[in-house]
Amino acid sequence: EDIKKAYRILAHKFHPDKEGGNEAHFKEVNEAYQVLSDEKKRSQYDQFGQVFEGGAVAGRIASYGTIAEELLFVVFATGERRDEMLAPNVRAVSPGGANKLGAFFSGLLFLINETGKKRYDLVSSQDPLALGIAGLITAAVRGMAFQVQLHTDCFSPAYASESLRRRFESLVARFVLANASGVRAVSVRTAEAARRFTKNPVAILPLPLSPVSGQPFTRPAEFSEGVFTVLSVARFTKEKQLHLLIEAIGLIPGAHLILVGDGPEKARLSRMIAEKNLTKRVHIAPWQNP
Repeated sequence: EDIKKAYRILAHKFHPDKEGGNEAHFKEVNEAYQVLSDEKKRSQYDQFGQVFEGGAVAGRIASYGTIAEELLFVVFATGERRDEMLAPNVRAVSPGGANKLGAFFSGLLFLINETGKKRYDLVSSQDPLALGIAGLITAAVRGMAFQVQLHTDCFSPAYASESLRRRFESLVARFVLANASGVRAVSVRTAEAARRFTKNPVAILPLPLSPVSGQPFTRPAEFSEGVFTVLSVARFTKEKQLHLLIEAIGLIPGAHLILVGDGPEKARLSRMIAEKNLTKRVHIAPWQNP
């Protein structure tokens, strides 16, 4: 009912026949509703995102084909097997699996088998954890170079102290980085962390941020005109050090802060906001589709 209610409100707001309507936004609302209102489609979206649905993610992956003769993109996800050509030289495959462990071994076996059928020069993993282990094993079996991406500092005390699982992940990441041919970090901080555990090259390649073509940015209602406002989109964990942002906003008269996300630190951050009397200037908003 909540989904249907939200759909009706947004559809009415953006309907192209209505004054001030927006056809692009109206189509997005309809597409989102079609996914959210269908249990099977919603499950597939949760597993694959837009990799197999011809969306922005698929387009971005397909664009990588311009820098490679051939690209095989493997998604480690539960559910049914998916196999699709995103471009003439870009293939996306999810071997599937009944659960996460099954999906891991299914993906690993698929990688080893496929890289044995034809010669690939490089295997790249998007994180130094489970995907890193799969990439490292495949590279070792096939004698390939192995590159790993590092998106977060999983070696920081804050990360490791979050749970026993995080501690284990930190140890796995150290092992993977130590055996990687190269590392791609998204920031100076993650690069410095990586260099403590590898002697191989560490490149800093920030994730690009580009506006959606043809769609004007609509200023959220929380952003009052003429008021200095900071927006943070992150998972609420100790590692993100969001308490420092809150403290900084408290030192800037009239400044506002919007924290978008969720996580184990949400309750503590909420208490901090209340204790510092910042409830009118610091807002917590749930995850949402921009």
